[in-house]
Amino acid sequence: LSAKAGDQLVPATLKERALMDQWSSVEQTNVSPHAMKFIYHYVFKRPQEQAVLDLAEAALDKAFAALSAPLAKQTFLVGEKFTIADLGHMPYLEYLEQTPIKDKLPQYPHVAAWWGRLRERESWRKVTSPT
Repeated sequence: LSAKAGDQLVPATLKERALMDQWSSVEQTNVSPHAMKFIYHYVFKRPQEQAVLDLAEAALDKAFAALSAPLAKQTFLVGEKFTIADLGHMPYLEYLEQTPIKDKLPQYPHVAAWWGRLRERESWRKVTSPT
């Protein structure tokens, strides 16, 4: 994926690459499994028990709080450049817009602003726009 983008999606320094891996791990372990509970329930109409949704919501609150820390100081998760770490969160945030979780994002203004920047990317609009 990065090679297709001229290797612009992977940072050049080892420190930035480690941060990219860290935030990608947060997406894989703290965002996607919990976001999917809401996506299954509200988007794909595969009912989830309320207790499952409650636990997923609490986990997403923790994840959004963690994401808020770097985003309070910089444009993207790893700094001022869009990386694979940002890209990995995008499908989940897109689908969460169709769930009650969308109402939580204003509680995390830095995450909401970041998502606003991400979804305005021309490449994302091409992917998500109806044809």
